[in-house]
Amino acid sequence: MDSKTSREVLDFLKELNEEGNTIVIITHDSSIALEAKRVVRVHDGKTSRFVSADQMYGFYEEQEELFDHMSPMVNVATVVKHGSDSMSATSVAGVSEEYLDIKGFELAQGRNIQYSDIVSRQKVCVIGYYVASELYGSPEKAIDETVKIGGYGFRV
Repeated sequence: MDSKTSREVLDFLKELNEEGNTIVIITHDSSIALEAKRVVRVHDGKTSRFVSADQMYGFYEEQEELFDHMSPMVNVATVVKHGSDSMSATSVAGVSEEYLDIKGFELAQGRNIQYSDIVSRQKVCVIGYYVASELYGSPEKAIDETVKIGGYGFRV
């Protein structure tokens, strides 16, 4: 299925789930699994349960003092693309809004992700200087543009 049709099918399944229907999706596509409320992973015949972003943030809010200088991180191996330019040898990670401060990174342009972006599942991202320069020509030109990560559009 192409990415547009996949998105339409996934949105339809989400609507069915919101109406109270149980939906079971079996996929090898981790980007689809990331959108699920609950994920059970089977690897070499063994299962492990992943927690959702909402569950992780709920636990975080209950135990906030344990998480000083920590950020959850989900790494994904995927292609990053803008127009016909693409990068396959770059790292993509989902992190909390505190990650840049923890690592001591400063933004050259734009803003950091915010807690409200995360809880409302906004498709926004922060890209590094090298990626911005390679795909857009400069960090300034990347602001408010769309980058595709694993076929899904994110606002820079």
